[in-house]
Amino acid sequence: MQDLIQVGANTYYIDLNSKVGVYVPQPGEAILIDSSNQEAAKKIEAILDENHLNLRCILNTHCHADHIGSNFALQERYKCPIYAQEVESYFINVPLMSACFLYGGHPYKIMRHHLLAAKGSKCRPFEEAKLPEGFKFHLLSGHAMGMTAISTPDDIVFTGDIACGREVLEKYPISFYYDVGLYLQSLDLARAIKGKLFICAHADPVEDLNPLLDHNRKIIEDIFTVIKEFCTDQPKSFEHIQREVFLRYNYGSKPNYMIFANAGSAIRGHISYLVDTRQLKTVIEDGFIKYITLSDKG
Repeated sequence: MQDLIQVGANTYYIDLNSKVGVYVPQPGEAILIDSSNQEAAKKIEAILDENHLNLRCILNTHCHADHIGSNFALQERYKCPIYAQEVESYFINVPLMSACFLYGGHPYKIMRHHLLAAKGSKCRPFEEAKLPEGFKFHLLSGHAMGMTAISTPDDIVFTGDIACGREVLEKYPISFYYDVGLYLQSLDLARAIKGKLFICAHADPVEDLNPLLDHNRKIIEDIFTVIKEFCTDQPKSFEHIQREVFLRYNYGSKPNYMIFANAGSAIRGHISYLVDTRQLKTVIEDGFIKYITLSDKG
C-alpha cells in the first residue's frame, strides 16, 4: 500500500511529524491511531484515497495538538467518529483548554496558535467505540492526564508519547509532562505491556521499549539534579530556575513561544514533584514564590 509502512498483518503507520497508526480491519476500511498535526490532513487523505480506504474512526492516544491536529479536517471529510480516554476527550472537543492549561490562564493570541490548540473535533470515550476484537488500551498518565497506548489485534503497540527518541531529546530534552510523578509511574507500567513492535510517535519503531524508557527517565532525573543544585544556596524564583534549566540544556537566549509554553510548564511539573516529595521547600519572599533545596535532614 502506497506510503503505508506495514508492521503487522493488518497494521501500518504513516511516518509524519507524529506517527499515525493505520489498522485495516477489512478491505476498504481504515482505523487511524492519532492524526498528527494540522498540516498532515491532506497527506493522510491522499494516502487513504490512493489505497481505496474509507476512514471508519480515529483513536487518539491523547489530546496534544501534534496528535489531533488533523482530526477536524478528517472528521469533516469522512464523517467518522473519534474516540479517546474520557478526560482526553474533553480537551479534544475544546482544544483551547490545552493552551489554557499550558499558560495557566486565558492565553494571548500568539499562544493560541494551532500548534498549541488544534481545531476542535467531536470526540467520545473509548468505551463507546465498536472496534474489531483484539484492540487493547493501556492507560499511561503523566505526559497527559489520560494518555493511552493502543495495541492493535496484531499486537503492534502505538505508545503515544510515553518515550521520545534520543535524537528528539538531544534537541528538546525538556519534554512536557503534566504530572512528572505519574509519568515516572507510567514508565514502569509501560514495561509490562506486551507487543511484537512498539511504535512511538517521535522515535523509530522498536521491539524492545525498555532502553527508550530508561533514557527518558534519566533525562528527568538529570533535570531534577539541575534544579536542586541551583536552589541549594538560596531560594530561587520559578523564572530564575527556568532560565537556569534553559541555559544548561542550550535552549538559547531567545526560545520561541512554543518552547516557553511546553518546556516552562514541564519545569513547573518538575518543581511540583520535588516540592511534593520534600526535596524542595517553598518560601514567599520579595513578592515571589521561591524554592530552596531541602537538606537530607529536612
